[in-house]
Amino acid sequence: MFRNGRGERFKFDEVVVRIISFINQDTSANYKFWVGTDSQNYDKEKENIISTGIVVYREGKGGIFFVSEETIPKIDSINLKILTETDKSLKMMKQLEETDLILHLNVDNISIHIDASEDGE
Repeated sequence: MFRNGRGERFKFDEVVVRIISFINQDTSANYKFWVGTDSQNYDKEKENIISTGIVVYREGKGGIFFVSEETIPKIDSINLKILTETDKSLKMMKQLEETDLILHLNVDNISIHIDASEDGE
């Protein structure tokens, strides 16, 4: 399940429909499209919350986003944490590519964000 900024909940196929609808509202605009994943220790002894976001930005005119969250076993290794987050993002992008969403994207920039730098940028 995904949620948007208003807290509304959506299934994956509904997210795709919403993104296509958003893009179709202004087909002449330039868009940027990101998928990214991050995780945080939730229960320091045993759990992490891992969140994957899909962001579509209509340049100069705002955007929409959707986030899915799940609880996973605690990850102690920073290397494994980065690999797990990257894997989730790649799998989400692959799932998106299997829809007809890509046919609707008129984007200059499709990115998978990996939060792996020392300063978080």
